[in-house]
Amino acid sequence: MYCDFVNYMSQFHPVWHLSDQMAPFVVELELPKKSVLIEKGSICNYAYFLNKGLMRAYYSVGDNEVTAWLTHEHQFVTAVQSFYTRTPSLETVESLESVQLYAVHYEDMMKFCYLYQDFALCMFKMMQAYNVLREMRTYLIRALKAQDRYAVLCQKDPDMVKRAPLKYVASYLDISQETLSRIRKQQSLEGVLVPNMDEVIED
Repeated sequence: MYCDFVNYMSQFHPVWHLSDQMAPFVVELELPKKSVLIEKGSICNYAYFLNKGLMRAYYSVGDNEVTAWLTHEHQFVTAVQSFYTRTPSLETVESLESVQLYAVHYEDMMKFCYLYQDFALCMFKMMQAYNVLREMRTYLIRALKAQDRYAVLCQKDPDMVKRAPLKYVASYLDISQETLSRIRKQQSLEGVLVPNMDEVIED
């Protein structure tokens, strides 16, 4: 619901008092599974609050799709490079489940930043948090071994591990599907495996 959107933003800096002013500029969307929200090469005009569902962004390298990020409920979703620079998106963003989103247009967001100091400060703090998450993912990929990357994801976001197709999880962590399969089999032997909805563990 709309209140979830306002509550999420207010974790970073209070904007509850602006909810009535914001409401006319927030559009609710519902999309089925495997819908493309942002197409590569298009200008991303909206930032989306993901109220329900699971999504990913990917870019193409030759014939392969490389998962740039995975996310689920109560996070903002956009093609960051395109949204903020007003240039064609380098990635495609799609739904992995049916999703419910709240969309805010770039022009409206900039207008609110100009009119309301609290909104601008909230956006600044949200971008800080995003940049920290991006740096932590860089650390995860570059500094840790494959099994440790997966173990951290299982610890930090087991819900993601349960719901996202394992081929996308492997791509997100920059490991092969075969390596991930071996890691999960070892976890199964150790009794610490996080189940995944689309995998059947072989004996």
